[in-house]
Amino acid sequence: MKPGKKRVKNPGQRVTLKFLAEYLELSPTTVSVVLTDAPLASTIAKQTKARILDAVEKFQYRPNVFARYLQAKRTYSIAVLVPEIGDEFSAMLISGMESELAEAKFNYFVESHGFAPEQVENYPDVLMDRQVEGMIFMNTPLRKEMPVPVVAISDITKAPGVTRVLIDNYHVMLAGIGHLKHLGHRRIAFFKRPRKQRRCGSTVGGRQEGFV
Repeated sequence: MKPGKKRVKNPGQRVTLKFLAEYLELSPTTVSVVLTDAPLASTIAKQTKARILDAVEKFQYRPNVFARYLQAKRTYSIAVLVPEIGDEFSAMLISGMESELAEAKFNYFVESHGFAPEQVENYPDVLMDRQVEGMIFMNTPLRKEMPVPVVAISDITKAPGVTRVLIDNYHVMLAGIGHLKHLGHRRIAFFKRPRKQRRCGSTVGGRQEGFV
């Protein structure tokens, strides 16, 4: 392109970083530094920054996510491993994680194992093959240390280096029953999953039933 001749966007043409640089008659590095707010951005004139941002708005430029990953050598991806995706408890926690991860500009994906022994054993390595930068385990065992940070929401993930978030179900149950009794209720039913090896009491719909 000849000096002083700005590039014009053709209909249907994808706006790239190179296109913006040529349109603004700047180097792609300068444009990239401003758009990523890199430390060097503080050395670029305010007028130049304003021109770049105006061009971004004019052409509705969207950065190439894969190019960002390659340049930074990062994936910004977190894996969430759960027994069942449709589980209400897991869904509630995932909803909270989603907002926090989005704010930190991280992507996430969810995998379920259904407590299948082979999947529970193999999933950590499979997730590492996908270049994740961290893992969140919900009620999922982990038997070995991983090279990325792991947060476990359960008391069954006891591998080295795991940050665990424990929920005291016993005290939660007592608090709930205490609240119901305070309201005047005396016949209180509770339901829980049956134990795998040993079951006691009656079951209703695959769940154990008890009375206080």
